[in-house]
Amino acid sequence: LIFPLPTVKKKKDEESDESSPISKSEMELVTDAISKKSEDHFRKIKIPKSTRILIQSVRELRRTLYLKSEPTGRKTVLIFDAHLLSAGQGEAANALLKILEEPPDNTTLILVTDYVELLLPTILSRCQRVGIPRLEDEFIRDWLQMKMVKESEIPFLAGLSLGNIHQARSLISQSVGDLMKLVNGLVKTITNEEPDHWRKFTQTYSRIAYQDPATFSFHFMMLKIWFRSANRLQKDVNDLLHDTSFKPGMERLIGAHPNADFSATTFELEEAILSIPMNLYMPLILTNLLLRIQKHLNP
Repeated sequence: LIFPLPTVKKKKDEESDESSPISKSEMELVTDAISKKSEDHFRKIKIPKSTRILIQSVRELRRTLYLKSEPTGRKTVLIFDAHLLSAGQGEAANALLKILEEPPDNTTLILVTDYVELLLPTILSRCQRVGIPRLEDEFIRDWLQMKMVKESEIPFLAGLSLGNIHQARSLISQSVGDLMKLVNGLVKTITNEEPDHWRKFTQTYSRIAYQDPATFSFHFMMLKIWFRSANRLQKDVNDLLHDTSFKPGMERLIGAHPNADFSATTFELEEAILSIPMNLYMPLILTNLLLRIQKHLNP
């Protein structure tokens, strides 16, 4: 298994083993995460402060893959959040490329990512792409019921999950009221032309993008799903969120901007999420995002 780990510190950590790129305390978190993953296949392995796949992980993989193995069976490598191979200078991606160019016998490497466009073209050209469709809404509904979620909250949580079980798991750990307040507040900020609100938005989310990219991605994904639902409402296509308290806000926005291109807005939000691992200048990215959203609201 290969997955993102905390960046190696330059100073030698007193708790660290010289042969390991992470500390003993972090290794305990890794061991616990893998153990929980073995019990729940839907669980995402997520180690705090992990923003990239380390080149040390790929080097160790290369060292072990070419060792002599048993004559029967295959070696299988799972690389989760594979797009983070390209984080930073992309040194981990380049190291993996050497393995893909001369793969060892009887070995399968599976790169798993939600953001295939962030993988280097040289890596994509050496892989066979297999698309995995999102889970059906009914499956998410049943899963939420199994988790004893209130019946009145299931349409809201299932709609925001958009077939993503990891997102559903994250959502049920939070207050529905707080989630509604967060999304409604963000929608109001990015659709109204208020300079002070825009300034605060760009400053706040530029900081979050750097300090807590997972939270940035989560908030922007919620916005993307809201606008996707508004787009479906505009085109008279059913959506789970149309059975929630989000609908009146969508109707007001559609009434104020009947010709708005909500589909283009969801694309802009997706682009903002993808900007983080590319190390782009987020204040400029977010300022352009706000300007483009206004353009899509008033084409």
